[in-house]
Amino acid sequence: MSEESLFPMPHMREGQREFYLDALDAAENGKVLLANAPTGIGKTAAVLSAALESALPNGRKVLFLTNRSSHHPVAVEEIKKMNEMRGNGIALAKGGGSRILLVDKIAKERMCLYRLRDPHESGSLRCEMSRSFCKYSRPNGGVVLDVLEAGLAASGTNSFCATKSACPHFAALAAMEGADVIIADYRYLFDEGVRKVFFQTSGFSLANCDVIIDEAHNLPDAVREINSPVIDQDSCLLAAQGLSLARKLAKKRGDLALAESFSAPHAYLRGTLSSLVEEAGLYGKEDEEFMELGGAAVAIFRKAHYQGSMLAVSGQIPHDAPDIASELVRAANFVRECFTKGGPGGDFSADEVKKMEELARFLATAEIVAGGGKPAGLFARNLGENKFIIKAFLFDPSEISREIFAGMHSAVLMSGTLVGKKALVGLLGIDSARVLRPEEAAYKSAFSPKRNPIAICTAASSRMRERAEGGSTGMMARIISEAARGCLPHSAAVFYPSYDYMATVSEKLELPEFLHESEIRRSTGKAGERKARLERGVGGAPVLFHAVIGGSYSEGVDFKNNPFKLIIVAGFAHPKSGGPHSAYETYLGWKFKSTATAGLYASIYPAIIRSVQALGRGIRSETDWCYGLFIDDRFETYRELLPAGIRERAKQMPPSAIGKDVRDFMEKAGNAQ
Repeated sequence: MSEESLFPMPHMREGQREFYLDALDAAENGKVLLANAPTGIGKTAAVLSAALESALPNGRKVLFLTNRSSHHPVAVEEIKKMNEMRGNGIALAKGGGSRILLVDKIAKERMCLYRLRDPHESGSLRCEMSRSFCKYSRPNGGVVLDVLEAGLAASGTNSFCATKSACPHFAALAAMEGADVIIADYRYLFDEGVRKVFFQTSGFSLANCDVIIDEAHNLPDAVREINSPVIDQDSCLLAAQGLSLARKLAKKRGDLALAESFSAPHAYLRGTLSSLVEEAGLYGKEDEEFMELGGAAVAIFRKAHYQGSMLAVSGQIPHDAPDIASELVRAANFVRECFTKGGPGGDFSADEVKKMEELARFLATAEIVAGGGKPAGLFARNLGENKFIIKAFLFDPSEISREIFAGMHSAVLMSGTLVGKKALVGLLGIDSARVLRPEEAAYKSAFSPKRNPIAICTAASSRMRERAEGGSTGMMARIISEAARGCLPHSAAVFYPSYDYMATVSEKLELPEFLHESEIRRSTGKAGERKARLERGVGGAPVLFHAVIGGSYSEGVDFKNNPFKLIIVAGFAHPKSGGPHSAYETYLGWKFKSTATAGLYASIYPAIIRSVQALGRGIRSETDWCYGLFIDDRFETYRELLPAGIRERAKQMPPSAIGKDVRDFMEKAGNAQ
């Protein structure tokens, strides 16, 4: 390595060097690199060193964004290695100073000292009402400088700030202005509210940033989810209570006109609650699915409906009548102002203020959607007992991301499963003239394919119509059983398209040789415990782990110690039709003027990516070995869409040959260790 290089190792692998050079090209020339970089290539070290070598001499920032905070420590560790090994190169690049300064930022709820010190602290954060209610919220400059220079992961920042009685969240925000690298989640760019605070606090602009987006195959759906606001019965009730509180406080101040101005939004909100339940048909049986609202249920969110509420309350509609969202924000700010000046009293409730602001965000979106002005739809789900969720599902992520990508200096979108690049460019609205590596080819993997044979069995399918007939689920169970027995005495994992399908197939399995572990639907806080148990072995016997594609274990999880020597993807994870997904696919058909393209972008590519991600849980290092098996004829139908490294070596395998093929591999690979 040259003296100017920041790469934190003596040598680069072949595929890693190619990726590094492309990332450097993107940063130097303001391009957007689409990097299909397989697991094990060392992409984090390569991309960070390339981006920093260009950014540091030119005074730019590097933003490293992830979809999961569990990916942050890898980036922190690579920066630490650079600081230990490349001090001279760093000094040359920065024109002084031999350290790269970083800030690792996670959700503020997880950087709150009150919550870190008291697990029972819940509800809205104290600082969300007013920073004056939190004694830790103004860290001094010494603490901020220490956080910046220490180069800590977020957990380390939490621990350090606790010793200084300073808020880790605000210390990290304040440190960003002096940072060379900021590690954060997608919301820091793709959530308007978070982005606004981020750039106001940090003192720099998007145009001054080289952005690295990890696990970028998730980005279109993540942008849609971030910008699909939700309300429910309880949040509406809390917001109504907040409006009542605003009226009470205005009367205490003697401002009767202000108090009266809050009457119309309060009446609208209470009336809307009952109207929604009635118009949306949300009485009765609990439903797992979202249904699209239409007609009178959508009309409730139009400005004219709110103005009718104003007319009913005051007898007139002001010439410059505000919208309901603006009124909720005004009421929230008024309550916050009252308590900031007077301190929290008996009526203090940050939850009510927060819910008014959340409801305002939803209603602002819903009003546009109801007027036909936003590519989104309103959908409701009955929770039973007259409770509901209503969500404004965004259909077009490019509505948010197009201007963000246009505004940044450069970007690298990287993933081990970055297939369907044309779809990614179209969905995110990236200027194709700026794109580097638009072709589907991947960088060379560091892993030997001999340690990870892959087979496709087309004898069973997870299609809904075939499940109903019953025979296909029996065949699926038979193939899983044959493969699992071939894996003995080692452990295996099976990933299914859904919890229901997992239950249906797994109950047909007769595999007493294994201990069976299953992922639990809506499990809270147990995923890490189960992962650790699987890594160290369960009861000293081989385990058959049943999990769900898109669940807690199929993506972004590095299983230590190579616990699974067989990974089975039992079915094709085609999104469930109906509701928001069908509306989304219909919208894409209109946007791209092709129903085939819409199906490819909305359903087929996501299913391929999720399936390949699940299969990848078996091989996480150069010494791991694992047999991979896809079971569904659609993997053969869409073979050309699979990543090249899988497509080229996946062999079709009949059910009768699978057990022996798996067994032969286990013997050969086991003897080679």
